Amino acid sequence: MMKGRKIISIGLSMLMLASLTGCSLSAGRGGDATTAVPSASTEIPKGIFDRDNGSTEDGTDTTADLVNPDGMTEQEALGIYSDTLDNFCTIMLAGTDAVYDMELTEGAGWLYDIMAGRDSETALASVGYQIKDISGDGIPELLIGSITDQDEYNDYGSYIFSLYTIVDGVPQCTVEGWYRSSYRMMANGQIYYEGSSGAMYSTFGVYDISYDGTELLCQDFYFTSNTDDSYETYAMYHNTTGEWDVDSSEMLDLPEDQFWDVGEEYRQQTYNLTFTTLLDYAKDRNLTAGGLNTGNGSSNQNTSVDYTPAAIHIQWASDYTGRVDDYDYFNLAGYDNEHLILITTDRTVTDFRILSLEFQDVMQDGTMLFDETELYHQEQLTPERPFVVGMELMGTIPNNGISYVDGNGDYRRFAVTESGEDGSLLLMEY
Repeated sequence: MMKGRKIISIGLSMLMLASLTGCSLSAGRGGDATTAVPSASTEIPKGIFDRDNGSTEDGTDTTADLVNPDGMTEQEALGIYSDTLDNFCTIMLAGTDAVYDMELTEGAGWLYDIMAGRDSETALASVGYQIKDISGDGIPELLIGSITDQDEYNDYGSYIFSLYTIVDGVPQCTVEGWYRSSYRMMANGQIYYEGSSGAMYSTFGVYDISYDGTELLCQDFYFTSNTDDSYETYAMYHNTTGEWDVDSSEMLDLPEDQFWDVGEEYRQQTYNLTFTTLLDYAKDRNLTAGGLNTGNGSSNQNTSVDYTPAAIHIQWASDYTGRVDDYDYFNLAGYDNEHLILITTDRTVTDFRILSLEFQDVMQDGTMLFDETELYHQEQLTPERPFVVGMELMGTIPNNGISYVDGNGDYRRFAVTESGEDGSLLLMEY
C-alpha cells in the first residue's frame, strides 16, 4: 500500500468520484471506499498490451475503416447537431456570470471549466468539435473537446468533453467529461478514460463504444482508493465492469510506478483530433448571446459580440508541432528550453509587453489585482512573427503576464497561469 499524497479536501474528492461520468455512461461511479479490502494480486491483468493499436507502421489512424459507407453524411449529421452546437456557443457568448447562473443541460458540465477566467472569444477559441462515425453504424457522432495544439492550417486536441450520437433523429449525449474526468480517442477506435482528484482517488481505463454509439462498454478499469478511514494510504485495483467498487475488484500488489505505467501505455495510444473551433462555428452562424434560454425561462441577454480583437494563444514552446521560421525572443533569466513559452496571435496587436506581476488583492467578483512591472516591450506582435519568452511560473498565484492593445484600441492584460490538470498554459484576463 502506498502513502497517500496530501488531500486538500476530502469532500471535494468524494464529490468528484460521485460524478466522474455523466449522460448515459454508468461505468466508473463511486462505490463504498471504506469497505473491506480484497486480497491482493501480484500481476497486472493480462491482455491489456496485446491489442492491435489500430494504426499502421507509419502511425496512421485506421479507424476510418470502421465507417459505414452507406450511412448518414457528416454534413447531414451537422444539420441535426447544429442546435446542440448553437446552444453551447450562445451560452459561452453570454459570458462567465451567465454560465454560473443558469441550469446547464446534460453534456454541458465542461462549460464551468472552460469559462473560468476567460472571456467569451477566448473560451470559444479553446473548444472545438468534430463529426465522425466512430461506432461504425453509419451515424456520425459529435465530439466536442479542448483545443491544445494548432498549426498554420488546423486546430487539434485529444480531450473529449462531450460525445453525442443521433437516436430517432435527435442528438443524445453518450458521455460527458471535463479536464479532471476526460476521454480520448485511441487509434484502434477504443476510448481511453482518465480521472483524478489526487493519488488517493484516481482512475483510468479503456472502453469500446457500442455499435449504436449510445453507451461505452468497459474493457479495463483501474482505480485507487483509500484503505481505511484515516485516508492516509491507498491501494490499487482492477476490474472489467467499470464500477468503482473495491469488493468486486482485484487488488493489485504492484510497485506504484508500474501501476501508473499501465495508464501511460494506454495514453500513448491516443491521438489528436482535428477540430473546428466553436469560435469559427459561431462566426459562420452569426450567433450572438441574444435570445438565450438561461434554463429558468428568462432571456435577459441581447448583445452581439465584436470579433475584431485578436485571439492570443500561449503554449510551451516544446509542445508546439508546427513550423516557426522566425520569431522575436526575450529570456527573463536565461531559462533553458523547458521554460520557453510560445505566444502567437491570429491578427496584429500593438504595444505588446511582458510583465512581472505581484499579487495585491482579489475583488468581490474574483478578479485578481496585481502590481505590474514592465520587463519587455515591442511595438507590435504579428501572426507572421510569433514571440518566444523564457519565464518560470511560481506557485498557484500568477507572477508573469502580458499586455497589448487589440484591434479595437482596447488595452488587454492577461496573467500567465499553468493548468493544474495537464500542465498546459492559460491566459487569465484581469
